[in-house]
Amino acid sequence: MNDCRFLSWRDAAAAAAQEPGYLHEAAVSAEERLDGCSVVSATGDLERVDALLAAGAQEVLLGEGALRDSTLVREAVTRHGERIGLWLPVRRAEASWGLDTVSNADFSTLAITNPVPRWMICQADGTLTDVDACWWAGEMIKAGCGKVLVSVATPEDDDLLACAEMAECAGERFWLDAGSADIEELRFWVRYGQARRLVLPAGSDTVSIHTALAQRLDDSEGFPDA
Repeated sequence: MNDCRFLSWRDAAAAAAQEPGYLHEAAVSAEERLDGCSVVSATGDLERVDALLAAGAQEVLLGEGALRDSTLVREAVTRHGERIGLWLPVRRAEASWGLDTVSNADFSTLAITNPVPRWMICQADGTLTDVDACWWAGEMIKAGCGKVLVSVATPEDDDLLACAEMAECAGERFWLDAGSADIEELRFWVRYGQARRLVLPAGSDTVSIHTALAQRLDDSEGFPDA
């Protein structure tokens, strides 16, 4: 557990008085200071990025705006370096069946599409795109992104494999928002999803949760302490 970190979502109204955490841009008022905040800007442009950082934000995580225009990330990174990150709201790709008539010359067979659970990126309104989250994260890391925050919609057991893939792809840049502070659920994300940086719901006691989770992830489960 020594390599695990926890932060939480926070309320903009008390930004200056709280520990560092994550904040959605929609909750930010024009005059508010953002010191210590990691601000998610779902549709913001370069001008908005500049304004958020000027207001004290520690970093800005770009969402759908970067998906629509990948040059936004490169331009923002040129200006602000690793203070620019990526926010990926995701859902699992649905498995489906189809006729395979190419690989079999004499007969057709049913073949499954997306046999391995994968995360696909959603737009800001929740609409699912056809963009593979792990691939996109890799491309944006190459462009210089300092962080990849993944928010999982309605997570289930199959998401653990997709999480482990993202953890391998993004490494220490990867932060997971699974929408829960439940110790048992977090144990599965850490133990089987290989998540090491987790974002908890607003109001969560990150210190107590870290301590309780460490007690669950003991050596008997084969979980490394560092």
